[in-house]
Amino acid sequence: MRSKTGKLAILFLLLMSGGLAACQAKEKQPASSTELSVSTTQTTANWHEEPTETSTSKEKRLKIKKQDITLVNWTMRHDVLQYNYKQTTTEAELQLYQQLMADILAQKASIALSNSHDTNLKLVGLAQQNPLYFLIADFQLAENNSKIIFTYRYDQEEQARIMTEIEAEFNTIFNEVLRGDYNDLEKVLALYQYFAKRIQYDYAWYEAYSQLSAEEKLQLILNKEDHGINMYQALSSNQGVCHSYAYLMQYALHQLEIENVVVEAEEVEGTDGHAWNQIKLGENFYHFDLTWDSERTTTQQLGSSLQYFGMTDDERQQERQFTSPIVEEAITCNAETFQAFRSAEDFVLLGNHRVKLQLQDGRNVVYDTNSLY
Repeated sequence: MRSKTGKLAILFLLLMSGGLAACQAKEKQPASSTELSVSTTQTTANWHEEPTETSTSKEKRLKIKKQDITLVNWTMRHDVLQYNYKQTTTEAELQLYQQLMADILAQKASIALSNSHDTNLKLVGLAQQNPLYFLIADFQLAENNSKIIFTYRYDQEEQARIMTEIEAEFNTIFNEVLRGDYNDLEKVLALYQYFAKRIQYDYAWYEAYSQLSAEEKLQLILNKEDHGINMYQALSSNQGVCHSYAYLMQYALHQLEIENVVVEAEEVEGTDGHAWNQIKLGENFYHFDLTWDSERTTTQQLGSSLQYFGMTDDERQQERQFTSPIVEEAITCNAETFQAFRSAEDFVLLGNHRVKLQLQDGRNVVYDTNSLY
């Protein structure tokens, strides 16, 4: 059972966010056959068709490509703080939160940040929304609430190894899928495609989870104990559930300074909850459900589905009704920028800020990504 102060932090988060949601699988459904009206350049070549290349020219091209590659050594930031919480966090509190995460990674057992009980409770609440909070087993406030006492899930050597692997893994991912000239949309597309193809939905975990009591489910979610919730275990096993996808995107986009929110909501009719991302591109936020697109990508042998990419509030609710997104202040998503993406069964980033979509009707459509947001 969680300590009394742990429950206070949970209460603080519930007040901030309105509640907590479980993980939810998407029932497999056929893709929509609605034809879209798009005013873009269409390609007539076969999707996988490539020009014939001689062995000599291929060898020359690969040699040039190898010489041109410059690996970037990304320095990961671990002070993940999603957009909606930034709006209610002062600069002084932000600095304390950044220090708190640094102390957690240094595995300090006793951390003195503020003499204010409410401030310390808020800082722990912010940390609980960080994808790295799985490192913590429990906490309590001590010495007249002026210190935070953490119990760590791993010993210091194991935690250091885990963090080294996480940083190395994201370095590999970024160097593999990102290009220096990508705009924010292209970065999101590239990461969305990568995680959709790599991480498969863990139905065995979900079935076991569905048998738990409400109290057991709550503790599992709050503690991030299982690989269905734990970002590190998702990377290690290549399996996860909705929170896994959402946390992976949240952590990755934080490194790229792309604002986003992990949204948790429950079904209007039903007992399951779900998690996904709201991501800001340009001046607007959109819903991105990587979990459901990953299931279409990996289980139906499609390419890289974008059926749930860049949704409006109305589009989010079309297939399944959810309660209002559980965020401190609901973020409105009403820009219809990516409606044409609804029927994309695959896509390719062509370079020069162009993306080619393969639509359900067989057409290939090219968009200028700079003009989309």
